[in-house]
Amino acid sequence: MLDELRQHRRLQRVRRVGSGDDAVRDAQVWAMSNAGSDRSVVLNDLRDAAIKFIETGEGDPRLGIFEWSAPDGSSPLDLNALAQANPNLGHRIDPEALLGDAAVAVEKGGEKLAGFLTENMCIRVKIIDSAIDHAKWADCLDAGDLADARGRVALCVDVSIDGQHAALVAAALLPDGRVRVEVVEAWDGPGCTQALRKALPATVAKVRPQKLGWFPNGPAAAVAADLADRKQGPRGAWPPRGVEVAEITRETTAVCMGFAEQVKSGQIGTRMTRC
Repeated sequence: MLDELRQHRRLQRVRRVGSGDDAVRDAQVWAMSNAGSDRSVVLNDLRDAAIKFIETGEGDPRLGIFEWSAPDGSSPLDLNALAQANPNLGHRIDPEALLGDAAVAVEKGGEKLAGFLTENMCIRVKIIDSAIDHAKWADCLDAGDLADARGRVALCVDVSIDGQHAALVAAALLPDGRVRVEVVEAWDGPGCTQALRKALPATVAKVRPQKLGWFPNGPAAAVAADLADRKQGPRGAWPPRGVEVAEITRETTAVCMGFAEQVKSGQIGTRMTRC
């Protein structure tokens, strides 16, 4: 019996538990859990394998899944969705009380909302204590582009902590006071920083932003030397004429906190729904 499987983050530990049952022909391993986050690797791997077998017939037929969960993307205020995750709703669980908790979670957002989604709706979230409120981020979805803001666009380059993802993002202040952000290009995998270096001169020359910034004290330091160096290369002059290149140093904390606050207050517009 394994309780709170979402807290297990190493497959090796679960394999050791299961290997002890090989001596008994009809042994069973039962694992109970609410939904977790992307870090709940054991729960997620087993659930994905079970769903795949149900949908395709491929995999281990001995693996069973018994799940009560709301559909992904459901609103916490949707009583029908709550009923799918709470079979005792209307019996031991008071619908009004659960809806009251849901309203508080939606209002607070962040970790409070993530906890409600996993505990009360059995919906997987990316990160339990994310710095960005994912529900509020989804509300920032706004069809459109930066075509009308060409003269005031700024670009920022950043690299993920594990060095497996790099992105070039554009932003501009809109007439209504909001800030629109768009991913210009993104690269994944071990060679992402090399691909970034190769593509950056031509991409920046095409966009022609007023400024290009990066965080030199973070993972982007891997490409900082190339960003700061003024040179004439095979792909043209760097930086392109009229583009100011600058490190984001003392403002780093304010920039990150400000972005989270802008998302929460609805002052961001974007075509991206994933953050």
